[in-house]
Amino acid sequence: MERKVARAISKYEMLKPKERIGIAVSGGKDSMSLLDMLHRMAPRHGSELVVLVVHEGIGGHVEMSHALAEEYSRGLGIEVRSISFQELFGYTLAELVDRSRGASSACAICGPLRRRAIDVLAKEAGVDVVATGHHMDDFLQTFIIGMLEGDLKRIGWMYPGPKPNPEGRVRRVQPLVELYEEEVLEYAKTRKLPFYGCDCPYRKYGVRVRVKSFLRELEAKSPGAKEIMFRSALALSRAAAHEIGAPPEYRRCRYCGWPSTSDVCNTCATLMSIIEEPINIGRVAFNPGARVGPGGQPSPEPETGYTRGPVTRG
Repeated sequence: MERKVARAISKYEMLKPKERIGIAVSGGKDSMSLLDMLHRMAPRHGSELVVLVVHEGIGGHVEMSHALAEEYSRGLGIEVRSISFQELFGYTLAELVDRSRGASSACAICGPLRRRAIDVLAKEAGVDVVATGHHMDDFLQTFIIGMLEGDLKRIGWMYPGPKPNPEGRVRRVQPLVELYEEEVLEYAKTRKLPFYGCDCPYRKYGVRVRVKSFLRELEAKSPGAKEIMFRSALALSRAAAHEIGAPPEYRRCRYCGWPSTSDVCNTCATLMSIIEEPINIGRVAFNPGARVGPGGQPSPEPETGYTRGPVTRG
């Protein structure tokens, strides 16, 4: 498994020697396996590891899983950085889901907010790259959902190789992308890694869980089908990226200043759709006057009425 991951890292140019690597860890089998692998590989390449943990505010086993990730990482002597939705956005995920009253799914809310939280942790930790525990099954689920929604841009952006990245946003890599989920589980068991096997309680309501069931049934009836589909998805992703053409032009979100392909980033747009306010916390804000990368232009200062001070709650 480790050799397979090492080959994927080399093939897709994910990591370089002597980098400071942030690992997004939740306490589940995938991220704990990734942490274990990179912890074993890092000394050979002079790499430094930092564990990044995001507390969404779901409670129960999910919070216990995050606590396990932090405790285990510190036991390995790895620096741990953590942050919560409550701290960053003024609300827990549970509160935001309740306030949305079904207008947005939990996954649609959590996705952009969790990505921003990891971006903030990565920026504060000064890492060169963020590694996540997404495996082949995750890749295929996202690909199929992109196909169902006709989202060519998402499909074109999925290829695990190098891609344009705006300044201020740390690049992300998926070293486990060529491993089946079942392989990752067996690795975690063989290595006797501590992990929580419970899924997020909101996940059962999303389309992803049905796509996951479809892939499991397909593989059970036609062994090797996921591998064939993965190779096809890679080819289609490359073709979609070519069809899309030039990389997107980045600018600064008018409210929080983070790199975005539109005037309002996904994170602020998500919050505004629920609480009618964009991000309003100093720690989340980015310097609006900074350069943002390929073709990017700085956006105007945030609109009057939104400061970067303490949390305001409606």
